[in-house]
Amino acid sequence: MNARNVSPLRNKATFLGSLLFLGSLAYLYKVAQFPGTDAVRSIGPAFFPNVIGGAFAFLSVLLILEGRRSEPSPLFGGLVPRVNVVRAVALVASLIVVSLFLEFLGFVIVSFVFTLGIQVVLGERSVIRAVLVALIATAVLYGLFIMLLRIPLPRGLLG
Repeated sequence: MNARNVSPLRNKATFLGSLLFLGSLAYLYKVAQFPGTDAVRSIGPAFFPNVIGGAFAFLSVLLILEGRRSEPSPLFGGLVPRVNVVRAVALVASLIVVSLFLEFLGFVIVSFVFTLGIQVVLGERSVIRAVLVALIATAVLYGLFIMLLRIPLPRGLLG
């Protein structure tokens, strides 16, 4: 293949990395609009979102570089298996449901049900393992936000 005919978006990795990089720029733009703090040395509300956005941008650049090292390939070759489409739609739908019910039901209930449901959608066959992972993930996140970071979470029906 002639080097002049190769697109800058030469394969799926460079294409996805470019989209993710643009997403990280949009994310960092929104974070830049967060309110600042008065103290010079205190960590403001934008600190952790900036860290996440910076990591997001860095990792997307790594993905672009990995794609540049790989062979050119068609971006949209072949059909996506139906099960993957169903899983992606279920994930997006479940995130919408989480956002709708988080305040009413509370973090603990919604987090447990979401984690359990996503495991089932993604193919976890062991009910015991799925329940244990959902319990542990919910407890760790709850402890991290409430005890360590002292960030209140929606209490919902349990509050």
